[in-house]
Amino acid sequence: TKHKKGTGFGFESGNFSLWIGCLFQFQYYGQDNKNSRDTNNFNVPEARFYMMGKAFVEGFTYKLQWKVGSGGGVVLLDAYGNYEIAEGIQVRMGQFKVPYSRQALASAAELSFMSRSIVTNVFAPGRDIGIMAHDVVKFGENENDMALEWAFGLFNGDGTNVSGNDNNWLGWAARLGFYPMGFVKYGETDFAQGDDVKFGIAASYYSVRNRPAGNTVKDDRWQFDAVLTWAGLYVEGEYHSMSLNPDGSSAIDNKGWFVQAGYLIADTNIEVMARYSMIDWDRATGLKNSKEWVIGAAWYPEGFGHPFKIVLQIGEFKSDATNDNSSGSNVPSEPKFDYEISD
Repeated sequence: TKHKKGTGFGFESGNFSLWIGCLFQFQYYGQDNKNSRDTNNFNVPEARFYMMGKAFVEGFTYKLQWKVGSGGGVVLLDAYGNYEIAEGIQVRMGQFKVPYSRQALASAAELSFMSRSIVTNVFAPGRDIGIMAHDVVKFGENENDMALEWAFGLFNGDGTNVSGNDNNWLGWAARLGFYPMGFVKYGETDFAQGDDVKFGIAASYYSVRNRPAGNTVKDDRWQFDAVLTWAGLYVEGEYHSMSLNPDGSSAIDNKGWFVQAGYLIADTNIEVMARYSMIDWDRATGLKNSKEWVIGAAWYPEGFGHPFKIVLQIGEFKSDATNDNSSGSNVPSEPKFDYEISD
């Protein structure tokens, strides 16, 4: 039995391996609420256990991950097998993240802030049950050589741990990314602090049909994201668009974007970060827009990086309402910084 950084403890023997690990996050947060009472809290937003490894044949890997929910129950997050059919082509089957949004696809263990942007949490579909073909194709042996990321998947469209499809339609999602100076791995903070600039651009599309209340709702989303790393600087930004079209009703169109930057100060284990997010809601939601800004600093003791860190952040969340009293789905019910982390 041995330890592998960022993976856990386990063993390897031929085509078989098993790695066991956990993710734990303890948080204190205080909220100064304008329209309700202030809050002062300790909580544990993340407590997870996972198993992953390889099995049977060369190129087959698996992952199982559970999370302890707010009520104490255990929730299944990931349950999938992944097989590399040939160079440049892998197939994943089970429950896993839909290939949509760079920040959503990054692990919660590798975020600079304690949670994702409000934009990501509203627009990214998260996990679903389905099958996906994907890979990152590298055009060369050097890590700075051009790379192309692609993914296409079919999904039930009903979300995490919903085993039955509520209609005869399968949803689909696609993602395409281009990295001219080498693939930029998912996860925030430039720990490599390399002298070479690396950047990438990607776009995703997601389309499903659901029947949450007996009537079909067509859900179409697309997003664009960009990332840049250089000498300790990490910058990412995303733009999202969502169109919800219920049968017999007008479409609801929401848009949002955010930009985030962090700098790992040279010869230290300290990163300073800032993020600004904005959602432009459809009038039918009862809101005009929601805005969030947050600044912070992270300390990585002994240079462990994301596996062991302490984060301090402060920010503000604000929503402006329309004159009517209507309300829609996907609207944050109150200003909070501890949004549910989807990975």
